[in-house]
Amino acid sequence: MEDLIVLSPKRYINEDGLKLVARQYRIGKYIFDLLFEDRYKSKLLVEIQKGTLDRNHTYKIQDYRDEYKQNNPTEFIDVMIIANNIPSERKERLSSWGITFIEITESRFLSDPLFVDRNTLLSADQTDIPVIDQSRNIIPNLVEQSNIDSIGGRRNFENIIEWKKWKDESIGDLNMTVGRIKQLTEIFKAYKSFSIPFSHYSQDKMRNSSRRNYEIYPIINAFHKGFFTIENDSIVLKPKYFSLFNIS
Repeated sequence: MEDLIVLSPKRYINEDGLKLVARQYRIGKYIFDLLFEDRYKSKLLVEIQKGTLDRNHTYKIQDYRDEYKQNNPTEFIDVMIIANNIPSERKERLSSWGITFIEITESRFLSDPLFVDRNTLLSADQTDIPVIDQSRNIIPNLVEQSNIDSIGGRRNFENIIEWKKWKDESIGDLNMTVGRIKQLTEIFKAYKSFSIPFSHYSQDKMRNSSRRNYEIYPIINAFHKGFFTIENDSIVLKPKYFSLFNIS
């Protein structure tokens, strides 16, 4: 649901000119699903729930709005809830609070042409989308000079696979998006094999957010999905996945 709304906000939110600011935005002690900016530079906070809107989501949207306003007093903020089903009493409550809600059936998401199979999107190159959440984006325990030291690179790799943000994003879906496969293909081409040495996890890549997203994240994403094994000084793609990547 979140991926499709990000790819087609006009289709699901029915508002022109929305620009995604962040996914999984942290504000104070809260994390909400999506933050958009409209053509007037106002912010739209969106919380999504699969299934029937429950009491918890009904009430916590107010906490998100209040916390955001407290931290950004000069900005105009609107809030919205999207769920597959919203009971009439919850619609009445949200309306009385001035909170926008949209009811979108699960079948509508599943029939979206952007959907390839049960869990895989055609595009959704999510590394292009910023996640403004400083506490979740801190790279843990990087080893200096790992670009010339395969041992340091291995330590960086072992640390980054435990990075909660990337781990959480990766383990929920066993499929790889087309965008991820393309990124990983380019990495394999650079090494002319399906083996990626630990020296790949160099300090300059790790500290540069753009390089980290395009040269590190696709590997970690696939690793958590079970695509790789560790052999000596490299991680190696399992043979059953070779056919997904054309590196000739």
